[in-house]
Amino acid sequence: MSIREGRAPNSSSPESLMVVNLSTYRIEGEFDAGGCGTVLVGSHARSKQPVVMKMASKEVDRLLLATERRIYARLPKARGWPRLIDAGTYRKRDVLVLERLGPSLQDLLNLCGGRFGLKTVSQLALQLLDRLETFHELGYVHRDLKPDNVLLGRGTTRKTLHLIDFGLAEPYRHPRTGEHIAQDAFFPFAGTIEFAPVFAHLEYTPSRRDDILSLAYMLVFLLRGGLPWYGTEERFDPDEALLLKLRITPSELCRGLPAEFQRLTEYALQMEFCDAPDYTELKRMFRNLLRQHSMQHDLHFDWNRFGC
Repeated sequence: MSIREGRAPNSSSPESLMVVNLSTYRIEGEFDAGGCGTVLVGSHARSKQPVVMKMASKEVDRLLLATERRIYARLPKARGWPRLIDAGTYRKRDVLVLERLGPSLQDLLNLCGGRFGLKTVSQLALQLLDRLETFHELGYVHRDLKPDNVLLGRGTTRKTLHLIDFGLAEPYRHPRTGEHIAQDAFFPFAGTIEFAPVFAHLEYTPSRRDDILSLAYMLVFLLRGGLPWYGTEERFDPDEALLLKLRITPSELCRGLPAEFQRLTEYALQMEFCDAPDYTELKRMFRNLLRQHSMQHDLHFDWNRFGC
């Protein structure tokens, strides 16, 4: 597939990504019909670099892709963030070309029999708190944290978690003043029911506490192998899932797990709308958890025994 040429992207300015220089890519197959349109896998025709291409034609999908494009332009050039290679249009469809990463946490969870051990989950918590801290510093809330949206890298970054899919992200700071936005009376639900925070179900305006509560749900899911409401996206509507989330207390949700997981859940639920998470203290909590169990923070994970 040949994508038409334009001007080279300038990562310092999100708007400069509207017209960019796009080279020729070879399509190898369709990866997924994602929430922003079609997701294709391929490679650069000359360098052979593996890539992912996200293509959107519907207006709602184009808006999601535009949000991603703006965020990618602002992300730091550091480990833990997918690299935006090209962006532009192809046959009237908006396109993002991104580096192709490794397996998702959901893929690895399936490989490991449906759950991870305490050492793996604690190390994942540390990396994910780092990613959320960086993402929040950009002024955005992710709003769709889940195992499918966390991928390992490739090669030298194969032990590094990468946070992806920013189409549902929302700013929590005013773009001009930098002040925290006000809470609106109504904000439609968006996200994945299993990991969506109760605040999203209640249609509160998204803020940083949403991502912290989704993280708590996800860590419990990875360690326990499920959640009391897991799978309700197929059986229930969001209101029915909300009733379960409201009825089950943090102590019930985290029964049998180390106390740190209940503390994280309670902390997120007690945060006020404008509160900034105490990332440092939360990371210290999981480092201490590793030390209490005589575990090393050595980036050795459960899936390594399978050669991943």
